Amino acid sequence: MTVPEIATKWALAGDGITYCLVGTRSLPKLAETVRAAHDAFSPEIISRLNAATQPLLDTLGDGFDSYESQANDRTR
Repeated sequence: MTVPEIATKWALAGDGITYCLVGTRSLPKLAETVRAAHDAFSPEIISRLNAATQPLLDTLGDGFDSYESQANDRTR
């Protein structure tokens, strides 16, 4: 499984996510992405991916701009 497939499956597994915008440079890559969208991860895999990235999310905070510090977050 490729990193783009993992990213697509994981993004689509998020609560409230109804679609995922992706970009490709070739028809084979587009086919790969479409396949990824149709084959969902199991809840166990989603849980493991979420647990593995939780420390990063804790560091970044809940703002959508990962390049901006929480103190300078313009969305609140």
